Amino acid sequence: MEEQNKPLTKEEWQDLKDELFALLDITYDYSANVATLEQISVRRQKEESEAQFTKRSHDVYNKRFKEVKANSYDRVVKLMGYVKRLGLPREMWPKEMEVGETRHDKE
Repeated sequence: MEEQNKPLTKEEWQDLKDELFALLDITYDYSANVATLEQISVRRQKEESEAQFTKRSHDVYNKRFKEVKANSYDRVVKLMGYVKRLGLPREMWPKEMEVGETRHDKE
């Protein structure tokens, strides 16, 4: 019971941050892989030009990537915000938390 009331050590905060960043990488890669699989399944239709097919294929990728990212990566970003509010020492804040975005947000 006492374990619950003990504040995290600096090493434990660092470990928590490292684990969350590993999850960010995993979920981002997962989003890209799922979207790629969806894109691969797109077949060119009769009477469809190469440009139309390429655009449709990219649209499928982008739509699926955004859906999966919202259900995985973005949730970990939300957890990072909570960890910060719970007391992650300021010197351990990733630069991305300073401006409110993560390194993959621009994609």
